[in-house]
Amino acid sequence: MKKLTALILAVAMSISMLVMPASAFYVGIVSSSYHPITGELLSMELLVENENGGYDKLPVFDENGNQHYIQVGENEWEKLDPPIPAAEVERMQAEAEKAEKAATAKKKAEMEKTYKLKITDAYATNTSVLEELEYNIKLIPEVLRTKSAAQIAKKGKTLKIDDFSNGDTSMAGYAGYYTSGEVAIYLWDTSAYDHEYGHFIFMTVLPQIYNSSTLQKEWNALKGGEGPTHVTNYAETSYQEDLAETFSEIFMNTQYIRDLSIEYPDCLVVKKANLMVDTLCKAFSIDKSVFPELKPSAPSAWAKAEIEEYQRVLGGSEDGVVPYPGDAHTTGYQKPATRAQFVYSISEDMIRNLYLSRYFGNMSYNEYEKKWTPTVEKVNGRYNIPFDDVISLRSYYLIRAINSMYVNGVINGKSETTFDPYGQITRQEAATILYRLCNALGYKLPKGNADNFADSAKIAPWAKDAVAAVSAAGIMNGVGNNNFDPTGVYTCEQSALCILRTYKLILS
Repeated sequence: MKKLTALILAVAMSISMLVMPASAFYVGIVSSSYHPITGELLSMELLVENENGGYDKLPVFDENGNQHYIQVGENEWEKLDPPIPAAEVERMQAEAEKAEKAATAKKKAEMEKTYKLKITDAYATNTSVLEELEYNIKLIPEVLRTKSAAQIAKKGKTLKIDDFSNGDTSMAGYAGYYTSGEVAIYLWDTSAYDHEYGHFIFMTVLPQIYNSSTLQKEWNALKGGEGPTHVTNYAETSYQEDLAETFSEIFMNTQYIRDLSIEYPDCLVVKKANLMVDTLCKAFSIDKSVFPELKPSAPSAWAKAEIEEYQRVLGGSEDGVVPYPGDAHTTGYQKPATRAQFVYSISEDMIRNLYLSRYFGNMSYNEYEKKWTPTVEKVNGRYNIPFDDVISLRSYYLIRAINSMYVNGVINGKSETTFDPYGQITRQEAATILYRLCNALGYKLPKGNADNFADSAKIAPWAKDAVAAVSAAGIMNGVGNNNFDPTGVYTCEQSALCILRTYKLILS
């Protein structure tokens, strides 16, 4: 009987109808063995630490294939009493396989339509693979992806994503490679996507709209001062690999280039990265703001004092609108904040510090976690949160923050199944989130009157009460000429200031 690890979670939803589970317990290590050829799961054991500092081994399945333990959370398992019979386990796994196959086909079709590419069935083996691929796709600016797809569409072609094993076996040992003849990217590891997409851009798309020999001459003519000359050792192998590796680092390891721009601002790596961004902007007629900030970023003069106060009082966070103190170069303060950044900062910076400031009274840490940072459980191998575009985020803490704000009534999605985490947050969205946050925290904001703004007719009906309240409270101000500009984007530094003001108001 085939027992797949990924499908064990599939029985969780049906357990309550079959058995009476015991209390959940923590499992730090799960030991599994597989058949070397078929990949079949041969055994699975839970290693649970005992009082002597060793580990007790608890087999998930007995020798007859009956299931004795079920995973119910990220690191939580429960004992089944009685165990699920082998025949029932096999039936449930078959149903889960069927459901996963249907979900994979749906996800594949959605991605092909959204990103204008073809994904082979050989590559689209499950939804997890596709979600990982989608994460890497989204790291590359949408406008660059769209214009690149349009260029190859003129040639009657579509970018294809295929499983590496279907490609040139002489390339064994590589994570993936790009084939310009058929406009295809072959992958073993989705983390190689950005590198191979760099090849796709510079070998197929760019030559159609820009003189590639000009770029090569300019690239090779660059001279650098002290510091590294290539982003990686592999980039030294050829000009094409230097391009692809630099392209990859711009999106996947931006922090490295930012750090170099501080320590070695005149080094060759920094010059290459900037030349690449400038060339792509010129060739594709796109604004430089869509690319990651490659140079140290500093708050605007008018925001500097409050940003520093934010870092002193709230700290900052890696995925939020303001970085940790001392890492001021890790964010673009003047760039529009994303919906995910805004929500993450509220959860990880503001709410956490409200607890530390005893705003919640004598609430225990366990009570605080249960209320404001609840664990996001997995069902059928997927995080149990309604937003499909959040499930695929790499950071569990980011997923948890969005889930926390959702279950506490602070945020809604763009639709029933999407949150749009990478979308730029608008001023009326920010106002609404802060208004609902205060309500969830039991803090009453003044009513105010949104009609006092000259552009009140542009404020969405669902945002009017929030805009009126946050403006009356001094959390958010107008933009000049008595306008609120409800659909205008909110920058990272503007977002930080209104979060700080809300925090201070609540504690006042």
